[in-house]
Amino acid sequence: MKIKGIPWLVGVLAMAIVIISGGSSAFAKIQDPNLGPYIYEQHEVLTNAQYQQIMRLNQKMKQGKRRQFLSLYIADRIPSNESVDGDNLSGTPNGASYANSIGDTWNDRQTRTWDSESYDYDINYMKRFRLGNQRNVMVVGLKDHRIAVSGSGVTDEYFSDMKFDLLKWDLKDKLKSNDTDTQISAAVQVFSRVSNRIISQKAMNHDSLSWADFRGDIISGIFFVIFGGFLLLIIIFLWHNRGKGGGGASYADGEFDEGYVLGMMQGEQQDNDRY
Repeated sequence: MKIKGIPWLVGVLAMAIVIISGGSSAFAKIQDPNLGPYIYEQHEVLTNAQYQQIMRLNQKMKQGKRRQFLSLYIADRIPSNESVDGDNLSGTPNGASYANSIGDTWNDRQTRTWDSESYDYDINYMKRFRLGNQRNVMVVGLKDHRIAVSGSGVTDEYFSDMKFDLLKWDLKDKLKSNDTDTQISAAVQVFSRVSNRIISQKAMNHDSLSWADFRGDIISGIFFVIFGGFLLLIIIFLWHNRGKGGGGASYADGEFDEGYVLGMMQGEQQDNDRY
């Protein structure tokens, strides 16, 4: 009996490991040290004051008209296969797909419970949908000096690559600093700016231009300026050349040209005794 039971037990454990580790590659990365429900650090680089600031901002976001929160994930690197070099076609910040996978993993851990009878997970889909509409994630790669944000279901369209670049525009040098304290201080400032957009409700279901949209608008604007200028030149040319007809007069239609009419008027004036 014991010999038969051992392979069965090993099989169950193996299946459980596959289920737990499968799906999102970020699942195995979310572990201690986790400072709270909204923060994960690989190297504990946040100060206590920064931690308290993040928690206070999340309390404000939770009290808004539409409950939101912003989680912070600090890792060594943002995997290159989770983003692209340059702007994403979707207009989302580089690394946002990784931040999204982190958010999905957090939501997954809060909405799945293991059923020992069926050897499968019970998933609370309603809670998962609700968390998906509430959780925003910002991820920081310390060693590759990258930062990205993934919005929730109601803020995602707002935090485009262009909008996020504008939010961190004056902090880019500090975000690329080799001094970890400087880098994290700048990242927390970006975190504060993102959260303030959420607290003020500016990010709720509002679209923002992506860099691709912006470039498209610029190209369209240049095209219309060139086309409008060309059309204006044609109008000016026609205006300056109005009334300038051909060299000879045509009497086929019974009309006289201007030279003939002026000549007749001059002759009549000469025959007039008053002149």
